[in-house]
Amino acid sequence: MDTQPSYDYQFQFEDPSGQEHLFELGTHCRNTIGDPRIRWRTEEGFVAGKWGSIKFPEDHSRSMHTPYMTMEVSEPTLVFGRFENSRPTIYDMARESLTLPAAVGADIRDELEALGSVAQGNRVTDDPHAFPAAITDPGLPIEPARWSRIGWDAEQRIMWYRLANYPQLGSTEWDHETVTSPRPYQIEHGTLIWRKHHITSAKGSAEELIEQLGLEEVS
Repeated sequence: MDTQPSYDYQFQFEDPSGQEHLFELGTHCRNTIGDPRIRWRTEEGFVAGKWGSIKFPEDHSRSMHTPYMTMEVSEPTLVFGRFENSRPTIYDMARESLTLPAAVGADIRDELEALGSVAQGNRVTDDPHAFPAAITDPGLPIEPARWSRIGWDAEQRIMWYRLANYPQLGSTEWDHETVTSPRPYQIEHGTLIWRKHHITSAKGSAEELIEQLGLEEVS
């Protein structure tokens, strides 16, 4: 479990005056919903965030379903804020995003993909009772969301969760990734991680999901 924030990547960033500064970033899952994200900070640490994400230009050598690929950018891009509406002031300029060096962007993307994919081996817990009964996301703009534990996949060591509450009228954020359901989780090295790139077409009630996914009920 990572108890201290780590910033494994660094690059020189030029401010509007032409002066260079050190910018640091790293991947993590240390948030309320175990969501793989990017933490970042300026060299002095005066400006920092932990809900960063990445956008990557299209790569025709990879599947069109590859996470983080988009036509919106032509270079690897760090996007600030959870809902892409954050504009932190970095070296006297409000910014929604920051272009990353190609090598740093590729490494960050690979790490985020790995964190969001199902892992195997002894580092992944095989104890279904280690998982919380519910996972709550208090950070949505209108109302919190809550996922309830529905069943255990012993072979893949995945606990599946289903959205347990539903949106108020006008809660537009519910239409996005923020409330996908069902959700697969693993505990790796003691950290709860949402394996968001492990996609399923299963849907329905808790009982229907248990049957479709072949899960064991957990008391």
